[in-house]
Amino acid sequence: MPLYGASKGDQRKNLPKQTESTGWMSSSSTTDEDGSALSLTRLCLLSLADNMNNIWVKDYTDKYFDHYVFRQIMGPFNVLCAELVEDLIKLLCMRKKLSRAALDLLLVPQLRSLSLVDCPGLVTTAVCTQIAARCQLLSYLDFSGAQQLSAKVLLQTFSSLPKLRSLSLAGTTTDKSVLRTIAQKLPLLCHLDISQCHLVSPADLLLLGGSALCLSSHTSCPSTSASSINSSASPFVPPLPLNSLLALDIGFEEQTGDAESVAAYLLLVLPGLEKLAIEGIAQACKLILHERFDQTDMFSTKHEVASLEEVWKQWQQREARTEYNNNTVTEIEENCSKTLRLKDVCILSCESLDSLSHLCPEISSISINADHPNTIQTAEVIHLTKALESFSGQLKRLSLQYSDYLQKLVDTVCVVGSSLLSLTLEGIKTTFSSYSSLLTILQACSKLRELSISLEPFQPSFAFEHPNNWPIDWNIVHLPDLRNLTIRFSYEHSQMKPHITQSLFLKTILACLLAQHDCKPRESSGVVEAPLPFQNNGNIIKDNRQHGKDKLLLPFPSLMAFQFVIARLLYVLLATEKGPVIWLSKENHFHRHLAKVTDIDATDTSNPYLNYGLVVDCGSSGSRIFVYCWPRHNGNPHELLDIRQMRDKHRKPVVMKIKPGISELAKTPEKASDHIRPLLDFAAQHIPKNKHQETPLYILCTAGMRILPESQQEALLEDLRTDIPVDFNFLFSDSHVEVISGKQEGVYAWIGINFVLGRFDHVHNGEAVVEVNVPGGEQQEALVRKRTAGVLDMGGVSTQIAYEVPKTVSFASPQQEEVAKNLLAEFNLGCDAHRTEHVYRVYVSTFLGFGGNAARQRYEKNIIGNTISRNKLLDEHVGETVDFPFLDPCLPTDMEDIIGPSTQKFFVRGTGNFDECRQLLQPYLNRTNETQTSLNGVYQPTIDFNNSQFYGFSEFYYCTEDVLRMGGDYNAAKYTQAAKNYCATKWKTLKERFDAGLYASHADFHRLKYQCFKSAWMYEVLHTGFSFPNNYQNLKTALLVYDKEVQWTLGAILYRTRFLPLRDIQQESLKLLHSHWRHSFSFVNNHYLFLACFFIVLLSIMLYLLRLRRIHRRTAQPCSPSTSLWLEAGLGSPTLPINL
Repeated sequence: MPLYGASKGDQRKNLPKQTESTGWMSSSSTTDEDGSALSLTRLCLLSLADNMNNIWVKDYTDKYFDHYVFRQIMGPFNVLCAELVEDLIKLLCMRKKLSRAALDLLLVPQLRSLSLVDCPGLVTTAVCTQIAARCQLLSYLDFSGAQQLSAKVLLQTFSSLPKLRSLSLAGTTTDKSVLRTIAQKLPLLCHLDISQCHLVSPADLLLLGGSALCLSSHTSCPSTSASSINSSASPFVPPLPLNSLLALDIGFEEQTGDAESVAAYLLLVLPGLEKLAIEGIAQACKLILHERFDQTDMFSTKHEVASLEEVWKQWQQREARTEYNNNTVTEIEENCSKTLRLKDVCILSCESLDSLSHLCPEISSISINADHPNTIQTAEVIHLTKALESFSGQLKRLSLQYSDYLQKLVDTVCVVGSSLLSLTLEGIKTTFSSYSSLLTILQACSKLRELSISLEPFQPSFAFEHPNNWPIDWNIVHLPDLRNLTIRFSYEHSQMKPHITQSLFLKTILACLLAQHDCKPRESSGVVEAPLPFQNNGNIIKDNRQHGKDKLLLPFPSLMAFQFVIARLLYVLLATEKGPVIWLSKENHFHRHLAKVTDIDATDTSNPYLNYGLVVDCGSSGSRIFVYCWPRHNGNPHELLDIRQMRDKHRKPVVMKIKPGISELAKTPEKASDHIRPLLDFAAQHIPKNKHQETPLYILCTAGMRILPESQQEALLEDLRTDIPVDFNFLFSDSHVEVISGKQEGVYAWIGINFVLGRFDHVHNGEAVVEVNVPGGEQQEALVRKRTAGVLDMGGVSTQIAYEVPKTVSFASPQQEEVAKNLLAEFNLGCDAHRTEHVYRVYVSTFLGFGGNAARQRYEKNIIGNTISRNKLLDEHVGETVDFPFLDPCLPTDMEDIIGPSTQKFFVRGTGNFDECRQLLQPYLNRTNETQTSLNGVYQPTIDFNNSQFYGFSEFYYCTEDVLRMGGDYNAAKYTQAAKNYCATKWKTLKERFDAGLYASHADFHRLKYQCFKSAWMYEVLHTGFSFPNNYQNLKTALLVYDKEVQWTLGAILYRTRFLPLRDIQQESLKLLHSHWRHSFSFVNNHYLFLACFFIVLLSIMLYLLRLRRIHRRTAQPCSPSTSLWLEAGLGSPTLPINL
């Protein structure tokens, strides 16, 4: 649902015709639909809307969003006139959703239409306050699905929006008090949707009829009207001018007893009602038609409203006055009949159609519930068909809920099909021959623009034939006006449904949509909702038409790869005569790291090939256990383990934290194992018991333990080494528990972040690369691999920097080399020590006292000491009283504060000078003039700022986002300007903005006070301390990475389990070797067999030739003993050649 959309009621009619089809206007088009050139204004608006395509909804409570580009795009928005705002809203109707930061910018006084459907991260109390304060000219507002808003917030918001004409509150906490406010404060309201508001009973809808019976100002109220709506004296509230009221599924079952009378009351008391969706409307039509108002006396008394008979009389009087103004007396008598203005009715039963045809002659849209508790009989279908005959030629939209076979509905739909523009069939059952029934229906509904079918897929007991052999008549009717196609498949059985390509029913519908024999193929798109299983290689429906060579290709991407219930927007492509269109298939390597961070399914603990690992983070304030899991390694020595955080059955990460920190037990070390026992019990419950003995457990202690004496550290660790193996069966050795240094912690954090970013996957895929001189292999050729990301983290006490050093480091002196060894970490993440592709050289340095809060404390201590010394020297009293405060350039303008120890008050007042504040903070960096140094003169290797990327966390993100709303891509010039503007803003104005909720949801009063100081401190640490150039473009400030909080424990388990894949790699190698040996053996045997056969054949040929030669010799020898006999016979000597 778009953030900005035209209203579904009267505003929808004012949209251009393009919006009713596939889109408002193509961004690539430079002409209007009639062929005329677009104006410069319209082209600008098109460009503006197109540039917003990459802006998506983000929940600001737990996500970050880079909206600074949007600030640039939307800069001119505030000065647009109302007419252009209306046009832009229509354009945005077809665009993506926006963030709350963007919403802040768009809530301008010119705004007329706002839709926040199903955006819980956007619809907050603060946003409602902004809407009420800024957008008092709103005419369309949609809060559907905003369940987090209380009824009090809703009524306060609507009290300030008197211009509202359309209001949607479906699925919200709307109650009777909200309806009363709507009736009193929104006199222009024409459309109201309160469907699925369970706190509203049908009787509460009576408030919409006003506080008196008078339906006209010229008619006196009866005596009973004093207690019509409210027995107490209240101002006159006329009925709302509603023409559309949607109130299905409201209240609870026990509150629906008066639904019939309420529906009849609203039909009579709301004169302009054209669309109504409410329970009991069928019985209400019968009640009004037959004037059975005496049955509702108890209803009038119960709810203190006028009787329906009195309301009916006033309705007749109003109709009579209307006819008198338009016609003669004779015409009045002829025309004054029971006719309502309803044109759209939901949901009716079959038996109420007769009453509806008499009461509402202008009806054009009907939703019918044709279901019955028992199987629908043929006679009832015939009754439905006859009832719909009275609407033939006028009905534009028909919706049928029918839980039986499609064949029974053919005649019913065909009766009104000639005029239908929209057809919806829900709950339909299909058989193998249902396609012929569908063809008949579509032939009768040739004007259809919208077709929606919800069906139960056909479940045959025999095998399907190949799709090309199905007996389909492709000479079917065209649907040239069809724009929207929706198909939903329902599941009522546990067995798997047939594949979508086996559905002849679906193929028939798509053929009707796309088969265009008499005209050129045109661009069209359909929406198919098909929650069916899908094979990875994709499937295609082929349409071999009888006429022409065109082929239809229909791709259905796999729904198993997404976390959504249905797949949206599957585009249908047509091929030209050159050949079929090839649907782009998913790449073989679809960014593994993306799969890691988007996988939020519960961990399948029944998978026997899943491995587990535990890491306990023993920090200063508490201890946390993280449970990780990973599948079996694929045997590729180039890849790391695919480690992910385990998720429970509720899809939440398996994490547990206890307080206090283990360092608090320094005096009682024997309690250390008891302290963390709850964490291990928690993990043991989530990991299968048969996996415990192969699950490694690591207990790593950080800051709190580092400050303890070594003897106390060892006592605590020894208790853990002794007791844990006794009570738990995890894979745990003495080396699995230790106190890690700050350098180790920084390296683990760097590993975890780059692992989530996918920087250890050396498949480039077009990503940035870097040449690396591998440590220990300086004589080798440089290795080219993915560029890793550096990490900047500024907390309250310390600041840390970590990044890879790809080139071999040279040192200016032996002393510098000795210092550098403590700051550079060289390690191999791969399982093979002889491979260098996962060898990294990382610089890590932590600066205590350089965090945001610690720097402010140092700054305050310094200005107090310097000012006191100056006061004594010059006999001044600066800072001693409120009247003579110390002027602090690092606080917002006119902000007053008291700092210093409790025994000595020191008064300060902000001047809000960002540049002066920066100058004052530079000495606190303790920079030296030496090269390759940073904060405190600490060694820092050179950074290639032309080929590097950094992520800034904690204070780097808070300083840019909480107040300045610039989180994401960092731009020094824009950040400086925004910080200057904030510091120069008066403190009173800042507090007003804070109270109005204009800043980030997690921004507090402390952030507001010290934002100016921390902005300057962050800038100086980054650009002066770490020497980042002002034009550096590759710094991203973030709270999360891919919407996940990355802990250093992920890097720890990645590093410490790096050798585990060796077993899998060896097994894979043995398999390959065995396979190769069998293949080689087979290959050799085949060669020997071939040679043997060759020699056998050759030998056989030789023997055969020798035998022929012997036979020839025998025939050539003489057959008599004397040669003379030959001579006498004149035959010649046998020794002479004989001519044969």
